[in-house]
Amino acid sequence: MIHADLPLMQALAAYIGPQIGLPDKRIGSPIDAALAHFAITRHRVGPLLYAASKQGQNVDKEAAAALLSCHQKHTLDTLAQKAVLHRLEKLFQENGIEFSVLKGMGLADQIYNEPELRQANDIDILIPVQAADAAIRLLTITGFGYRPHTINKNVRVTQKRQLSDMNLFKDLTFLDPQFSKIIELHQRLFMVEPRGFTRDFTSSIGFQKIPTIANTHYCLYLILHGVVSIWNRLKWVADLSLLVRHMPLAQREELLDLSKSYGCQHVICASLWFADEIFVGTLDDGWRAALNKRSGSKEVLKLSELFRKSLLTTSPNRPDMSAAKTSKFFDIHAVMFGHKVSMYHIIMARIRSSIAIRTKP
Repeated sequence: MIHADLPLMQALAAYIGPQIGLPDKRIGSPIDAALAHFAITRHRVGPLLYAASKQGQNVDKEAAAALLSCHQKHTLDTLAQKAVLHRLEKLFQENGIEFSVLKGMGLADQIYNEPELRQANDIDILIPVQAADAAIRLLTITGFGYRPHTINKNVRVTQKRQLSDMNLFKDLTFLDPQFSKIIELHQRLFMVEPRGFTRDFTSSIGFQKIPTIANTHYCLYLILHGVVSIWNRLKWVADLSLLVRHMPLAQREELLDLSKSYGCQHVICASLWFADEIFVGTLDDGWRAALNKRSGSKEVLKLSELFRKSLLTTSPNRPDMSAAKTSKFFDIHAVMFGHKVSMYHIIMARIRSSIAIRTKP
C-alpha cells in the first residue's frame, strides 16, 4: 500500500501503542509538528500522543507546544462535558425519561487505564422512541439550542419537524447553552439497521445509564459504530484494540454469534484483523483461532483495504470519505448488514434524507 500519510500513520500508531497497553517499539523519527498536527486534527488522539511525548521521546519544540495546548484544552473540555452530562442526567431523571449514555467518558472509564487519555467530543444519548417528544420539549425549554439537519440552519423548526427528522436520521443534535457542547439525541443506533436491532439492544442493556462492556450487545454496537464511519479515525481503532483485549473468551464467541444473527459477522471479523494490523498485538492466539474459523480471507482482505483507504485519507479535519467509497451507489449500511437490510429501504432513506435537508422546516 502506497499513500502519502502511511509513514505518519505508522509513526503515530507506534508512539501511542504503549499508551494503550501494547509493547513499546523503537521509533527512529521524532515527534515533530507534522505528526502532532496529524494526531490532533485528523485522528483525535492528541492526548495519547501528549502522554507518549512525556515518556522521554524525542519531541521538537513546535510539536511540544501543540501537544501541551491540546492537553490543556482537552482537560477543560472534559470538565465541561462532565458538567453538561450531570445536568442532562438530572433533567432526564427528574422528568422520568429513560436514557443511556453511549461511548464517551463512560467507555473510557472501562477500557483505558488513564481515562483522560481518550478524547471525547460529542455526548451521545439514547432514549426510547416513545420518549422523543418529551425529551425534545425538555431540552428546548431548558435552553439547549437545536441544530437542524436542513441546509439553512437559521430558521425556526417545529417540534413536529424535529420528530420527523429524528425518525428519518435516527438522531437530533442540540447545543449546550453554557459550554457549547454537542449533544446527539438518538432514538435508534443506525440510520438503516436490521429489524429489531435497537429494540434488542435496549432490551439487553435495560437503559442502563452507562452501559457496560460486559454486555455483548454494547460491544457489538461499539464496533459497528467504527464500521459505519469506515474506521476513519485512529481514535476508534485504539478503542477497538482496547475493547477486544478486555473481552473474556466466552464473550468473544458470543459476540461473533450475535454479529452473525444480524448479518454483520464479516465486518466484525475484518475490523478485528484491521485493528491488529494497525496496532500489532491486539489479537491473542484465542482471538486468531476464533476469527480463522469464521472469516473468509477474500472478504476480509477486501474490507481491510476499504478500512485502510478510509483511515489514510488526507483531509486535515473532517476525513474525506470519497477515497474509501467503491462506487457512487456505495452505502456502508449495505456493507455492514448485507441481506439483513433491504437495498430498497437504503435507497429510499437516502432519497428522503436528501429531500429533507433541502426542505424548509
